[in-house]
Amino acid sequence: MKVIRLIIFTLAVLILSTDTVLADELTPVENAKKSLTNAFDDLINGNTLGYYNQIIDERYNEQEALELYNLEVANNPIVDYRITKSEKIDDKTYSFDVLHIYKSEEQVIYPITVKEKDDNWKILISDTPLEMDEYNVVKETNDDYYKNQESTGLYNESGQGDGDGIAPMSTTWRTFTYNMKSSVRSSEFERKPPTTGLRLNIREQHMFDGGGVRYKVFGRTSTGNTTIGNKLINGNKKNYSVSYSLSTRSPSSYTLEFIGFAQGSGGYNY
Repeated sequence: MKVIRLIIFTLAVLILSTDTVLADELTPVENAKKSLTNAFDDLINGNTLGYYNQIIDERYNEQEALELYNLEVANNPIVDYRITKSEKIDDKTYSFDVLHIYKSEEQVIYPITVKEKDDNWKILISDTPLEMDEYNVVKETNDDYYKNQESTGLYNESGQGDGDGIAPMSTTWRTFTYNMKSSVRSSEFERKPPTTGLRLNIREQHMFDGGGVRYKVFGRTSTGNTTIGNKLINGNKKNYSVSYSLSTRSPSSYTLEFIGFAQGSGGYNY
């Protein structure tokens, strides 16, 4: 009997040792990929705190980050993902192209950075937004998804609910004023536009020192910031209107950014 117990004990030790060795034998890229998949699985399952604990989000503190993640989970969550490409940046940093598949049926490939810090691999989310040529919209949003949201009153002029369905053309999405002596000013908000086709209406644009103003819109999501609209308007303008399109509607919050030495006002209409 003692011999049998000794054999069982020895086998158990060997199994545990084998598991430990196999875990230790994961390559850096495998560890990075494992961290990414664990984090995305938590996000898909609505475990936003578990997701937060596996990333480094340079944009927010914990409370602010969880508010954004929960908003995305409630409105247009990621329902699936696929890693399409991996690239080594250095021994402790890898970049993965990840196809995000949203509930609205939109599919977008975003690059995701994973870094090793203090012996742990974590997704790194930078505060710097990706430009439009750094990601790829594979499939547009299903418009019926947003129409259904509009019909439930999610979109009205104030953005506070109790809306009356799809808004007519020339409805204001967002107004703005700026006075930029330091070149950049931004304003963050959460109300989605019900369409990607907008009009940029400039009531006034007065340049302090020539040049122009770059009107940018970027979105904030649980996996990063992305520039989704970008238009440069040169010179002084009054009552000037120009078409302005957004490349995607997946973000849970949007930020207007104005770059230039100028003062002005206007709005975005749809």
